[in-house]
Amino acid sequence: MLQDQGAFALEFEDQPISGLREKTYEIVRAKEGRVLQGVIISEEIKGLPTHWTGGQTMPCGRDQCQWCDLEIPCDWHAYFFWYDRHTQLIDVVEITKGPLPVIREYEKLHGTARGAVARLTRAQNRKNGRVVLELVPSKTPGEFLPKAPDIQKVLLRIWSGGRYQKRKTAKELVDEIPQKTFASDVPGVVDIVDQVLSRTRGKKKTNGTLP
Repeated sequence: MLQDQGAFALEFEDQPISGLREKTYEIVRAKEGRVLQGVIISEEIKGLPTHWTGGQTMPCGRDQCQWCDLEIPCDWHAYFFWYDRHTQLIDVVEITKGPLPVIREYEKLHGTARGAVARLTRAQNRKNGRVVLELVPSKTPGEFLPKAPDIQKVLLRIWSGGRYQKRKTAKELVDEIPQKTFASDVPGVVDIVDQVLSRTRGKKKTNGTLP
């Protein structure tokens, strides 16, 4: 037996131990030639201004943003969790602002997007085709769906570690993302773009690569 060999004894608990290493999540996006589908488990869907750089989406640093300084275009993306029945995994889903009216209309009818079956595709199966989102009610009641993790904590962990860390300066980026950055709608994008243009007007053009 383990204990007889001087090893530790196995101890079982009724509840999970707090403080264990948190689960990692993947960000999934609409892709050409593929249909992605899952059940939304987030209570609400919010987003923030972003930049596409180095083959990935990164959050805008607002007044002190290295990608704004490089004149990399600023856009807005929304994020939510869904449960993929095929893989039986919970993923972070990233969408552009285009499908947002579909989500808001569904929320008006059902009170929340949680529990909706989401179908994500690219228009005309093109790589840069617009993102198409379809929502239909799920047969699974919301109370039987898993609870969604904290989307802001998960995104900050993704953006501040692993391969993403090579694309930012130390931990400055995540420190500059305030709680209020995540919003339900996209009113700030035009203002942010105007600020970027005013800051970069007259600067020498770059090739969009980080130093």
